[in-house]
Amino acid sequence: MTKIAPRQLAEAMSKLSQTIEGRTPNPILGFVRLVADGDKLELIATDLDIRLTTTVPCVGSFSAICVDASRLTAALGRIKDRAEAELIPVEGNAPVLRVKSGRSEFNLPTLPADGFPHLFPPTNVVSFTVPGAVFRSILAAHQASVSHEETRYYLNGVAMQMGDINSSSAAQSLVFVSTDGHKGLARHMTVDDLPPELAPIIIPNKTTAVIAKIFDKAEFLGMEVDKDRIRVTGGGMEMISKLVDGTFPDWRRVMPRRDPTLSYDAKGLASSIETAGAVTGALAKQGKPVRMVFGEEETELTTRDLENPNFTGSDVCQHELLDRLEVTEIGANYKYMVEMINALDTDIVQVGLAGTNGPITLTSGSHADRRAVVMPMRV
Repeated sequence: MTKIAPRQLAEAMSKLSQTIEGRTPNPILGFVRLVADGDKLELIATDLDIRLTTTVPCVGSFSAICVDASRLTAALGRIKDRAEAELIPVEGNAPVLRVKSGRSEFNLPTLPADGFPHLFPPTNVVSFTVPGAVFRSILAAHQASVSHEETRYYLNGVAMQMGDINSSSAAQSLVFVSTDGHKGLARHMTVDDLPPELAPIIIPNKTTAVIAKIFDKAEFLGMEVDKDRIRVTGGGMEMISKLVDGTFPDWRRVMPRRDPTLSYDAKGLASSIETAGAVTGALAKQGKPVRMVFGEEETELTTRDLENPNFTGSDVCQHELLDRLEVTEIGANYKYMVEMINALDTDIVQVGLAGTNGPITLTSGSHADRRAVVMPMRV
């Protein structure tokens, strides 16, 4: 038996739920492994690709046991405002974990701990530390540009490589890149004492989302990486995850550095694009195109319903010319433009053009550590 604070255990279960499978052919993946060792209750959850581990204070001990995660979460939800609860493993023909608090009592299904799958930590690791807030914000921004097509599995994640957005040889810097073939994002961050032997890796989509959620308060994150797995620690949490087994494309060829031609207020440009497309409805499978016509001081944005050309929308947005215009108009996917402007997280967005058929380059007017591209569309 062990005693715990229900709220602390409920908060730990909330974070572990990111990897607990609700419906799975392997029932034990819907369970969490518990073991109490005097003053520490350890909890482990896994979906076979990611393993999360955390601890909460306790008083008392019991051997490892696996308990139904959804039922434990539901029970804790009813008693989380109480000061104390007891966890009591009960053996027998139908073993259960008994949760008691005051006169409330729950008997929860259990399974033997020896059947719980184990995801081994990385070996022969390269270790370093990253600032938590910057790392989380970068991964969150990439959610708009990662691919979810299983046929190109090597794009189903965020590539992490040495260097910055301008050079692969930049020291003490990590660049993070993602693309789905239609749009892409690259952002870099400075990392002190970065080992030069760090090899490129691809962090899976789900792993990037889990990191942002479970390490939400960690000031710094410890990283250990090998060619197959990554281990992240911080804020009392540990995550071990498999990596995408593949080679990320040479993104620097399709996302080159390009001097900007136009400068916009980022919120103003995104708002004008959304205004132009507000009434034209759902269009073709490839998405809603927006035509951008560049004048001396403003850009005219128009959309047209491809099924009924009489339905149109338009707006204008003020811009500043930074260089001579090589093209007077270009088309792009309405949704992709807005997503990439937002992913840059900047007040001023600068646009670089490489002809009517080349990628549209978006950069920040105030941050030199980020770049996005959107492929043009014929309109």
